[in-house]
Formats: sequence, C-alpha cells, structure tokens
Amino acid sequence: MLPAEFESRMKGLLKEEYSAFIDQYSKPPVRAIRLNSLYLSRFTPDFTVGELPYDNNAYYVGEDFPKKPGRSAPHHAGAYYVQEPSAMAPLACLDICEGMKILDVCASPGGKTVQAAMKNKSGVIVSNEIDKARARTLLGNIERMGIKNAIVTSVDSKVLADWFCGVFDIVICDAPCSGEGMMRKNPLAISEWSVNNVKMCAERQSGILDNAALTVAPGSSLIYSTCTFSLEENEMVVDRFLKTHPDFSLSDVPIPLINVTCDGISFEGCLSDIHKCRRFYPHIAPGEGQFFALMKREKSLCEASSPRYRSALSSLDRTEEKIAREFLNAAADLSELTLSKHANEIVISPDFPVPPFGVFAPGVRVGLISKGRLIPHHQLFSAYGELFKNKLELTKTMAQKYLSGETLNADLPDSWGVATIDGIPLGGFKAVSGRLNNHYPKGLRNHL
Repeated sequence: MLPAEFESRMKGLLKEEYSAFIDQYSKPPVRAIRLNSLYLSRFTPDFTVGELPYDNNAYYVGEDFPKKPGRSAPHHAGAYYVQEPSAMAPLACLDICEGMKILDVCASPGGKTVQAAMKNKSGVIVSNEIDKARARTLLGNIERMGIKNAIVTSVDSKVLADWFCGVFDIVICDAPCSGEGMMRKNPLAISEWSVNNVKMCAERQSGILDNAALTVAPGSSLIYSTCTFSLEENEMVVDRFLKTHPDFSLSDVPIPLINVTCDGISFEGCLSDIHKCRRFYPHIAPGEGQFFALMKREKSLCEASSPRYRSALSSLDRTEEKIAREFLNAAADLSELTLSKHANEIVISPDFPVPPFGVFAPGVRVGLISKGRLIPHHQLFSAYGELFKNKLELTKTMAQKYLSGETLNADLPDSWGVATIDGIPLGGFKAVSGRLNNHYPKGLRNHL
C-alpha cells in the first residue's frame, strides 16, 4: 500500500491525471533490456521483444523473458543488460560520440555507464560510486559487458570536482533520491519513504550537482536525473542550481523523448523555462518514474582544464613486461596493446590519467604475476576474449556446466582459452591434455 501522504502529494502534482497514474500500480512493472552493441550480429533473443521508441538497441521484453535472467548464459556473457525503460531516457537525449570524455558521478549499478559505453568505445568513461559495496556491483557489470574504456572509482563528488575541474564532454549526475518512481517494483521504496527523507535527499542532491558541475568542460553537457516525482528533488534542485550557476542553461530534448514524457512542473518564483525538464510517468509511457534535466555549460564563462594529478599508473619492469608479453602473444592477438601497472596488477588502461586513490579498476585488469607466470583476471577474458586463439563454443548444456564451475573436456591445444556462447566471450579456461580447467570466478557462478 502506498503511503497516504505520498498519494496526496501526487494528487496535487498530477491533478486530473492522477487516476490514470494510480491505476498503473495495480499492473505489473514493465521490463526492458539493452543489447550489447559489441555483439548485435551474434545474439538473437529467444524471448519476445518490442523496440523502445527513444533508444536504439533497447527493447521492452515480454512475459516469456526469464524470471531469473541473471542465471542465463547470455546474461553472464554480457549479451544484454537488464534496465528499467524510463532509466534509459535521460541518456537518450545526449549526443554521445566516439572519443569523448564522460563522467558518471553516481553510477551504480551501471546502467547509464553501459548505455554511454555502447556509443563511446574509443574515449574514456570515469564511472564513480561512493559506496564501496555498490562500486563492486558497478565494476561487476562493467566487466560482464566487456567494456574496455572505463575507469571505476569510489570517491566523494567533492573529490571528483577537485580532480577533474572542467574536464568532461558529458557529465551524468543520476543522483540518489527518495525512489518514489520505483514504488511499483520495489517495496523497500515504500517502507523508506517520508517527507523528511525527500527533503534530506534534495539537500544531498544539490551538493552532488554543484560538485558535478565543476567537472563539465566549456560548451559541454550535464544531465541531472532522479527516479522520483517530488518537486523538492527535481525542479526545485534544478531551479536553485541554475540560479547559482549562470554559466549553465536548460536545453531542449529530442522529440521522441518529448513524446513519452511530460513538461517539468512550474512553481512560484521558478525559472520561466523549467518546463524543459522532463518527467517520465508510467501512465504516459511503459516504465516507472524518472525525471531529467539536460543542461549546457557556456563556453565564454569557464575554461577547459586537465586532470589535476599525475597518473597512478606505472611502467612494468623488464621481467614483468617479458612475462606478460609472452602470455599475451601465446594466448591471444594482444601484442600491440599498451600495458601498465596499477598497484600489483597488470592493466590495459584508457589514454587518461588514472586517479591517485579510490580506484577500483583503471581499465581492463590483465592479471597478476606470481612465481614467474601471469595469472589472468576474468576481465581479460570478458573484454578481449574474441582475440584469444583457443576458443570453445559451448552448447546450452555445456554452458550451464561451465557456469556452475564444472570442468569440461575438449580436444584443444594446451593453452589458456575462452569459452563462448553465441560467439560471445563467457569466461576463461586452461586446457591441459584435453581437460579444460574452469577459471570462471567462484563468486559469479550459478550454484545449483
């Protein structure tokens, strides 16, 4: 049951549309997926899909979609990412191009980072999550989707503002909120809701947005979004921000998004163009609740900058370089990639200075050198598995055995290799005399 005070507030916001809105809460949530653009030619869903009108490679899914998609081999392999339809709307209004520098300030569980990465494979995405446990979830999804150019950090937004003043072409600020828009699918959002929590969230959001703004390069874009309906967390945050940041202004969004959303809500004393903000309601388009505001920073009122630190990456010594190169040359066609070292780990990092602390992953983790040999990391297989020489295409039965940690048998050369499903890298193995020793991480396995 929805909180009575929440219902009263929504009646005040929606007026004659309230009945249509509240009727949606008696219906099941709508689910959607984003197909991994790296593998579009290989993966054909075996469940019903319908296209989202505002985003390529994103689809509503039917009732035949797996009830536990996280256990399926295509999901493990990163063929698709399960994402709420309305959550895809904010980034759909951005013109994301190859080679961009992008920051996702509050990124976990990773849907918006994945969405950006599918359009920007040659630039860099700094994906940040202050909560360490949630940052591990974020990293897991980046790893699963085979993203090569993400630097995952876990620091406060104040730290990001200090490190990256005026650096990024696009900044995504999907701020933590009271979650009003998720009440249909998440009972916890109902139990935790209160007006006091709404006000607390609004104050926190304003601080995060102020910090995020400092990282936006001149002439570049900032997208602010929440999954809530309250004026306090949405239009009021944006209005306050724009009045105190004259170098930013609201931008129009593409027509396909206007067609599935409502205008921002005006209130006494607010900016005249607050209607450019967008509200996503379940009675207007399939999905849950979402708010977003696209803003642009003027070129003339700020200066571009560079990261304010020296990269934390170091060079490999001769022995480490030799061991790593011998492994990569023997197992895969990766001899041309630039290798670096982060802490004790060999990495393949984007061309971007890696921050001095708070880094969960500075790119693709290749592995650790131990006792004169390289122990490969799972991320090497998920990101670069296509280039491995030793590959085994799994049947559905074999895939389930592999995902549960079982050893497989196949007549393959003795070497490290990659198990694939529909040609998509699933994980690694080491072939020894026809026996494939399973190297799928224990924490990711399907436990029967």
